[in-house]
Amino acid sequence: MQPSVELLENLFNSDFVTFKTGDFYFEETKDQGKGKCTFFSKEPVLSIKAQNKAPLIWSLKNRHCAEGAFLTFQAHGNLLHLIEMKSTLRTRAWNTAKKQFEGMHLSALAIIKLLQLNDPIQIRAYIVYSRDEMRAPDVSSYVINKPLVGEVNKFDGHDWTHSEIELNYNQEAQLIKIQRDHNGDADARHISLNH
Repeated sequence: MQPSVELLENLFNSDFVTFKTGDFYFEETKDQGKGKCTFFSKEPVLSIKAQNKAPLIWSLKNRHCAEGAFLTFQAHGNLLHLIEMKSTLRTRAWNTAKKQFEGMHLSALAIIKLLQLNDPIQIRAYIVYSRDEMRAPDVSSYVINKPLVGEVNKFDGHDWTHSEIELNYNQEAQLIKIQRDHNGDADARHISLNH
């Protein structure tokens, strides 16, 4: 079920929440990681874009937000897609990206509720990057890898290597990794947006 165009236009600024058909993209505007990731859909999708990485809900404690999200509509349920772009992926950047996915996930859920839509039955998180410098911990030495008392192991490698991330409300997103080209752009038009 798609939201009515009238309700969408009455509630949201079309610069941030709008319908898209055909080619559509999400953009990283910071000089260091500048680039676009382009998707394609024959059917209308609900596109959600953040401004300057700020969450669309101003009162969220998590002030991180991904570049964007979009919702695809199918007879058996909606699919939520979250998009975050990075230049070089290291452990710290990956931990930040997960917070950005969480912020956009919450923002998208709020928009979905305001538009009186059903919750998504599946979530995908696209991490779009230029260089992968992620390092799984060395499993040969438990003592070296063990975090200090009271600290959390910041990179256990599970989410990155198993291509899934945990989100709020005990939801999980399938992680899809997309490599950027030498211009910093990524073409994701070949990816099926269906379930």
